[in-house]
Amino acid sequence: MAAGQAGAATLARGLRLLEAFQQKLQPLTHGELATLSGLTPATVTRLAGALEKLGYLRRRPDRRWELTPRVLSLGYPKLAASRIRRFAQPYLLEIARLGDVSVAVAEAAGLSMVFIDTCTVSAGAPIRLDVGERRNMVDSAVGYTYLGSIGDEERARITAKLRARHRKEWRSVAKRLDAARGVLGDRGFVYSDGDSAHDAQTVAAPLITGDGRVLVVTCVAPRFAISEARMRQEVGPRIVVLCRLLTDLR
Repeated sequence: MAAGQAGAATLARGLRLLEAFQQKLQPLTHGELATLSGLTPATVTRLAGALEKLGYLRRRPDRRWELTPRVLSLGYPKLAASRIRRFAQPYLLEIARLGDVSVAVAEAAGLSMVFIDTCTVSAGAPIRLDVGERRNMVDSAVGYTYLGSIGDEERARITAKLRARHRKEWRSVAKRLDAARGVLGDRGFVYSDGDSAHDAQTVAAPLITGDGRVLVVTCVAPRFAISEARMRQEVGPRIVVLCRLLTDLR
C-alpha cells in the first residue's frame, strides 16, 4: 500500500475509534472501543495512544477512555459559520414557547441526522435536545422528513445503504418513507407519535437552504405538554412557515 493510502486508512480508523463514543455515551473500556469500532485490540491500543498524545482522548484512573474537550473544537467552525444558527434562534424560541417544548435544526451525517441547533424555553423542559445529538434516519420523523425531501438520485443512494443495514425491517421502513413523502406533499410536515429516543410526539419539516442543502426543523414534546391537535394544527404549520422564511440562507 502506498504511503498516501496507508495514511488515509489510518485516519479512517482513527475516526472510527472516535465515533465509537457516539454509540455508548460514556467512558469506554479498551474492549468496548474494539467492539464498537470494529477494530482489533492491537489497533485500538495504537490509535488510542496516538489520539491521547494529540489531546483528543484521555485515560481515566479506572483505565477507561473518554473524549476530551478538544474534540468539541473540531465541530465549532461548522457551527460558527452557520447562518441558519444565527438567524433561526428567535423563531425556534417562539415555537418552543407554545408548550415548553424542544425545537431543533438537524442536518444529515451519513445515515444519521445530527442536531446543529436546539432551543428550549426553560432548563426544566421535559425533553431536551442537545447540539451534536444523533438520530438514526429510520427511527425518527427527522430522518423520514429528510429522506422524503431530497432528490430522487440522492434518496436512492442513501436508501440502498439503509436497506443493507436494516434488511429485516425494510418493508416497514419503506412503508413509513412512502407515507412521509405523501404527507410532506400534502401538508409540508411529518407528524409522529414516538421515535426510538423519546416516547413523545414529533413534528418535522424540511428546510431547503439557498445553496440546496436539505435541513430539518423539528419539535419534540411529551403528550402532557401539548396536545396532538395543537402539534398538528399549530406547531406543524408554524414550522413550515419558519422553513420558508429561512430558505434563502446558506
